[in-house]
Formats: sequence, C-alpha cells, structure tokens
Amino acid sequence: MAFVVTAKSQTSVASGEYHTLEMAVIEHDYPLASVLWEHVRGPRANIGNATNYSSKQRAPRVGSDSVVQFRVTVTDSQGNEATATTSISVLAEGFNPKRLELIGKDVNGGVSIWSYTTVNSFAQITEASYWKDAVGLEDNDIIRVVCADGTRELTVSGNAVSAVPLQKYAGNDLNLNIAKLLATDLQPIWDRSQFDTAIASGSCTVTFVGTSIAVGTAENENSNTWVNRFKQYMEYKYPAVDFTWHNLGLGGRNLVNYNNASFLGMASEPSDTASGYYVAANPDTWPSGSTVGQSWKDAAEATAPDLFVLAHGMNDRDHPYIYQNYLNNAINDALGWATTPSILLVTEMLPKSDFDGFSQISRLSDYIRWYAMYNGYGLLDVGRAWRAVRYNVDPIKTVAQRQASIALWTQSGDPSVLTDDSMTVATGTNGVITKEGAYAGARFAFTFTPITNQADWLIQTAVYTGDPDNGCIHIERIGSTISIKKRPIAAAEITFATTAPVASTPEVWDVRINRVWIAIYRDGALVGKFVHKQTDTVGNVSFGLNTAAATNIVCDLEEQATPFAAQLADDSFLLGGPEQGDWQKGNHSVGGNSLNHPSRLAVANVFDPVIRDWVAKL
Repeated sequence: MAFVVTAKSQTSVASGEYHTLEMAVIEHDYPLASVLWEHVRGPRANIGNATNYSSKQRAPRVGSDSVVQFRVTVTDSQGNEATATTSISVLAEGFNPKRLELIGKDVNGGVSIWSYTTVNSFAQITEASYWKDAVGLEDNDIIRVVCADGTRELTVSGNAVSAVPLQKYAGNDLNLNIAKLLATDLQPIWDRSQFDTAIASGSCTVTFVGTSIAVGTAENENSNTWVNRFKQYMEYKYPAVDFTWHNLGLGGRNLVNYNNASFLGMASEPSDTASGYYVAANPDTWPSGSTVGQSWKDAAEATAPDLFVLAHGMNDRDHPYIYQNYLNNAINDALGWATTPSILLVTEMLPKSDFDGFSQISRLSDYIRWYAMYNGYGLLDVGRAWRAVRYNVDPIKTVAQRQASIALWTQSGDPSVLTDDSMTVATGTNGVITKEGAYAGARFAFTFTPITNQADWLIQTAVYTGDPDNGCIHIERIGSTISIKKRPIAAAEITFATTAPVASTPEVWDVRINRVWIAIYRDGALVGKFVHKQTDTVGNVSFGLNTAAATNIVCDLEEQATPFAAQLADDSFLLGGPEQGDWQKGNHSVGGNSLNHPSRLAVANVFDPVIRDWVAKL
C-alpha cells in the first residue's frame, strides 16, 4: 500500500551556517529500504548524510537572500516509493562593497578591460568594471584582471589589489600557477549550441562518463574529485541555472566496456568486472543507481545530457591502437541521441612513472587532444597540465632537430638544432617546414615543381622504434598515387588518387602530420586524411625529394621545457602514497593511491586551474 512522507527543515538560516533536514513516514505497511536526500533548486548545497533520516549540512554562502529546496525519496521493501520536499531561506551575508584600485598598473598603457572573477573564493559577486564597486570580495581573495598586455591575477587587500605571489610546493622551486597558463589556450571553436540553449533556458543536464578517477576512491573523497570541482565552478558561474548532474563513472572499466552493448547493469557487482556493472543509488555518482539489463552507453543516453563529458584513458592503456575507433564510436553514438549534446573531452592525468602502460596513457591523451581540436569539441586538457607540473615539459611545444638521411634519398646539410619555428629549404624547391604549434607535429607546406614527369617526393615519420625502415609512417607520392605505409617495404595502408606530375608545372602541397593523423592537401583541396594510430612515442619526421637537386630534411620533434624552474622530484605529491597517509590501509586524508589516482594536492593544483579557466572562458 502507498505511504506518506513528510520533510521539514528550519525556516531560515544564515549564509554558511549549518542546518538539519528531517523526514518522517506515515502509515507504511512494509519495512523501509532506502532514503535519499537531493538538492532540487537554488544555490548548490552539499548534503552531508544523504541516505539518513536526518541530514546535517552547511548552507551555501550567498550575497543575496536565497531559497534552497531539497527533496527526500523513500522506498520500502516492496519497491513502493514516496517523496516530499522542503525549502529553507538562506539569509545573505553582509559583503562590503570595494571600490578597487590597481597597484602597479600595466606598463603598456593601463587597464584596457577591467573585469574580474574570483579564483580561490566562491563569493557571490556582481558584474563590475573599473569604475564600479566590487561587491562580494574579501581580503585575500584573488581576482583575474585583463590588461592591455595580458591577463594578471591579483590579490585583494582592503580596497586595493596587487600581484599574487607565486604558489610553490614546499622544498620545490615550482610555480604551480603555470598549469592554468596551459589550461585552455588550445580550446578550438566547438559546437556548444545545446549547452548554450540549456543555460539560456535556466535548466541544464550534465553527464560524466569516466573511470574511478571521476568517481573517487572512497566516500570521503567524493567532494574532492575533479568532477565535483567542475560542478562547483559551473554553479557559481551560472547561479540562476538549475543543474542536474549525472556522474556515470565506473571504477576499473574502460571505453571498450562503454561501447559494448552486452556490457549490462546487474543486480549486484559481478566478480568479473568485464561482464557487467552494478552501482547503488547515491548522490555523488549515479543518482538513481544502475538499471539491470541496461548498457552503460544506454544509461548515459537515458540522462539526456545537454553537456556530455567523456573522460577515459587510464583503463584503456591495453588498447592504444584501437582507442581511436572506440572514442569515435562513442561520440558518433552521442551525436545520434534524441537530444544532441555538446561534447567535452578530458585528457588523462598520468600514473606513477613506472606504471605499466605509462607511455600508452600519455599518448591516448595526445590523441584526445588532437581529436577535440580537429573535430571541434570541448577540451579539458588535464593531461597537458599534469605533464607540465610533474615533468616540466609541455607536449604542445617542440624543438626541431635535423637527423641523419633516409637510405636511397638525397640529403644536404649537417645535423643542427633549429631554434626557430620554421626552416626554408634553400635548394631543390621552396619547401618550408613549419611546426604547427598547437598540433605539435609538422606541417610541410611547399611548392613542388617537377623536373620530369616522373619526379616524386616522400615524407616519413619514424614514430615508434626510430628506425625508418621498420617502425614509421611512410608517405610516398609516385605518379598519380599517394601511398601511406607502416614502413617503406610494407604494403600500403591506404592510397589516395591525385593527378600525375607534369614537368615544370608547380604543385602546391600542404601535408600535416602529428602523432595520430595525417592530412594531405593539394592546391588547397583535401586529397585524403588518415588516422595512422601510431601513438606510442613522439618520433621523428622527415622530408625528402627524389629529384636531381633534392633536399632531405629530417625533423625530430622534442618536447620543450615549460617555464617551471624544475620538475617534481617524484610522484608522491601528485599521487599520494603510503608515506603520506597509507592509503592502502584506509587513510584517505591526502587522497590518491600512490599509483594512478590524484592526491588532494593534485586536484587543487592541476585539475582545479584547468577546470577553473575552462569554465571562466565559457
């Protein structure tokens, strides 16, 4: 039989103060099986004990009087369900307006734009310009100011702001703020139409699909996951929007499982994690729990997200050469949902340096980055920031170096380091080698004037072994055919048709190569594109002309150092470890697992600045 649930709370509470939610059940005939408290609308409030009859939590900080609504759902042992809601008024804090003045103005002409956002505070602030009061800021808050010569971060003191001191790890001369400089400068123009429509409507659903890194490894770690940081920044950027969050992350699973229509929800956690999945209902991950017989992909579709966030890589390390297909399949499937979501891709953090599959995980992140940029999707580039903080290198910035010649092809010049972004071939043709910057590969833009009707050219990337005869991508133009091979003596992986060379008739070629795809243009038109799947190492890129006055340039793309003074000495800062709390014995005080989960320090100093900048630039 049906039963009745009532919910109550204090009538009002001050901003940031604690309050209690309580529920009661009337006339129930069967034992109660579950209780779940949920935030319904208003400024976001974290629920402390969401499955208890009585739940205590802290009200959000607000700068204007607000109403927060909660819903409780109760289920009995027969599956009968009843709900009730309660609302609480949150009284505003008395923020003091500040008419800010800049200390040490921009030397190139002062402030051209005066806008700010808080960085280390979630204060509710009003829109401001240089001549308006900055309402809601407090001493020691950090704001971001856009000046004529770039963006600065300044700290608030009284009614003045000054440069923020560099943040460093104790004992390491390392500026962690650099991570955010790498955060969002690669974001391509992307299709955010569904997300923008949802934001404008005042109601937005966001669904995450990822691994245990998204879920969190223990209950007390949930509030520290990067997913919940993402939630917080979104809710404070769009305070009038009613967000619905679905974190459909699964520990120990991968993109292969997500694409498998036979990977279904079960009544309990299976002993073989590859056979299916089970998740109990909880507010931090799967709000309604998993559904028996429903695939992981169908579960994501059922949430009807406006923004679909895909974060896979750590558990796909055994599938680096087929990962591209699974990623493409997952995205194409999402694009066919009844509501086509905007899509955000997340590059992967790195595990311990001696972790099995370390190199593959790094290259999967590279592929995700290129895929987002080439196809125009949202890009949350955590992997790039992690590489910078841990190893003091930026995978995007490279330096070119000439190497030895490829057999059977003519070369000129001695090995030397190329310190600029391009080099003009002085002999043979007017070919130019140009590093593409964001693509961290090579772009060969050249005008090829054949000496005879049989003149050919080749481009070769020694991606894995460094041996141009046994581990490379070999692009060879012979007559009217362009062949792409795994090595010179192998059969073609793919061929593209073009017109044959004509003596003395110029051909304008543009060949773009990075670690995972090749695009070839002739006279401004695309000849063909090939995903070559060689993602394991950086490798070399070479260029050759088989002509009487030939030039062969071999370009080794090496990662450049970031502006950090030095890399971290070891992984413990970013991954936690037994010496910092003995995670394996249940102490999660520092987060991480010393292997492949981020510590609280890593979430705060790597994930957080990337997320913060990405959200701020929406």
